[in-house]
Amino acid sequence: MAKTIAITNKKSGVAKTITAATMSYLLTKMGYKALLIDYDG
Repeated sequence: MAKTIAITNKKSGVAKTITAATMSYLLTKMGYKALLIDYDG
């Protein structure tokens, strides 16, 4: 079963990208498959 984790904040410059990248990295190290999409729209 797939799960979705979203990291959001209206303020810019609060390290959302590095937080998401680190979380994705750690999940893959634990054996999970991760898809990271960074959108600055």
